[in-house]
Amino acid sequence: MTKYILRRFVNYAILTGLATVFAYIAASSFFRPRNRYLGRNPPLDEASIDAILSAQGVNDKDPVLLRTWWWIENFVTAPFTEKLGTDSSNQSVVVQMLGDPGVWLKFWEQEWLGRSGVSLRLLIIGSLLAALVGVAAGVWGAVRQYKASDQIISYSSFILISTPTFVGGVLLMIIATKLNNALGFQLITFTKAYTPGLEGFWTV
Repeated sequence: MTKYILRRFVNYAILTGLATVFAYIAASSFFRPRNRYLGRNPPLDEASIDAILSAQGVNDKDPVLLRTWWWIENFVTAPFTEKLGTDSSNQSVVVQMLGDPGVWLKFWEQEWLGRSGVSLRLLIIGSLLAALVGVAAGVWGAVRQYKASDQIISYSSFILISTPTFVGGVLLMIIATKLNNALGFQLITFTKAYTPGLEGFWTV
């Protein structure tokens, strides 16, 4: 039994690692961090933009596989170097999440706690929606058993269940970005937890 559990654990660890790498490659291939720095006032020259992007490991002038390797290297050595990369303002992610090591932060003031709350809300909402949609699709597929619609629902369910959450999140962001670009305006926003000035009963 112990061998079986260990074997399953190793299999899941390998699958998680591969899914994470593929998600990073997909994000690196579609997203354009350079656009964050274009059109700024005062404008940044190309050399400065390249320097910032290179420090973050997301310079689109570098091959995707090379950036992926740097990212894996930083991830593996992070526990020893306290380096998980930098954000768009070139600030260390570790410092952003846990605060400056030289400054004591109270437990409830740490950035990761607020982000955990956002993740928990998204998890609850997603679970409720998945349950409602899943039950409805299951009932509809059962009524139309062995028909094309039943097969489509079955295969779609298998794909969705097999796709790790973070990979699905990256794919949704890619779809939202493509949709915004096609429409020519920002219809879907998927950054930050709150929108300043937005009011209404739907805000959480």
